[in-house]
Parts: sequence; C-alpha cells; structure tokens
Amino acid sequence: MLRYSALLLVLLTVSAAAQQGQRDFPRIVPPDWRIAANEKAHTWHAVSPRNDASLSLYATPVRRPLSDHLQRWGVNAGDRVTYRRREQDWGVVSGYTANNRIFYRETMLACGARQWHNLEFQYPVSDKGRMDTFVTRASHALGAYSSAGC
Repeated sequence: MLRYSALLLVLLTVSAAAQQGQRDFPRIVPPDWRIAANEKAHTWHAVSPRNDASLSLYATPVRRPLSDHLQRWGVNAGDRVTYRRREQDWGVVSGYTANNRIFYRETMLACGARQWHNLEFQYPVSDKGRMDTFVTRASHALGAYSSAGC
C-alpha cells in the first residue's frame, strides 16, 4: 500500500508539473503574441503580432552522449555566434542569423536525463532592447520546468 501511494504521488507530481508548464507558457510571452501548442509533441510556438519575432519551446529525446549534443546544438548554417556557454547539462548559443536577425538558443537536460528541453528565439536587431527581458524571463522558465511534459 505504501509503495502504491508513493507511485501515485510521483505520477500526480509529474502530471501537475506538466500541466503547470502548459498553463504558464502563455504567461511567459507578451499578451499580444499568438501561441500554438502541440501538447502531444510537447512543443509550443509563439509569434509576435508583426510576424517578425518568434519563440519556440520543444523537447527532444537524449540520443547520444551529452557532450556531443552540447557541442553541436544550436548553431545553424550561416549563423554568426557572438556568445556560447556550455556546462555539464545545458548550453546556450546566441548571435546573428544569416539574414542579420538575433537568435538565442538554449538546451537543458530534463526529465531525469531522458529529454532535452530546448528554447529558441529569433527577432529583428532593432528589437534587442525590448526583447532582452523577454529572453531572460523565458530562459529562467526553461530551468524552472525541468520536469514539465516528461
């Protein structure tokens, strides 16, 4: 009976964390952004009213050694990287895309080391000052929901 109760508590906690992450995502983005979610695939995408900025949050399974993932993750062809930081279980890369837009990409080990939670921003250079707080808030949220959607 004690084992069953403990299992039920774990399942309720994981479910509650996943639901909280789904409820809180709309609070992270500005109220005038459009949000599309695919809860089954654990993906959320938000687009600015002018369609010139976006935020994507998604999960991918861990398929190779952590260091390989962190070494290769986040840089696309044509990107000019201006900042990169890697730790044991997370990484951040930012800079400018080939079409001179700012990007910020973060990956963090989650779900008991079974998934990567990923965040990707892209926005015009002219919006940097306005987007800094938003990027910081979303980055902190990524870490706060390491067990959401597991």
